[in-house]
Amino acid sequence: MASLISEESSKPNNFWCWLLILYPFLMSFTGIELEYIFIAALQLAASMIFITLDRRALANAELRSPHPLWGILFFPVYLWKRENILGRRWKPMFLVFIGAYTLYLALIFPYLSSIRIL
Repeated sequence: MASLISEESSKPNNFWCWLLILYPFLMSFTGIELEYIFIAALQLAASMIFITLDRRALANAELRSPHPLWGILFFPVYLWKRENILGRRWKPMFLVFIGAYTLYLALIFPYLSSIRIL
């Protein structure tokens, strides 16, 4: 009985990581039109917050976490390393990330010429 309890307590909370993956995709459907620079700054701030909370969730589950700079500089590597730490063979979060961003880019591609940088 004690082994079941300890196994359940070692499972990390994946909420912040899923939110980190889907945040830009979800923000694109809000209909809010903002300057590209502001969107990039908002994305960076949200990423830093979600990565910090995700690392805290991994620490609470007594698991090590990838270095936070991976999440800020090159997010797919953070996801890949996180999935390896959790021992997942198929890497579902990494695959959802690739799928969501491919869909996101396909949806915004027609509008890229109208995006103002400044």
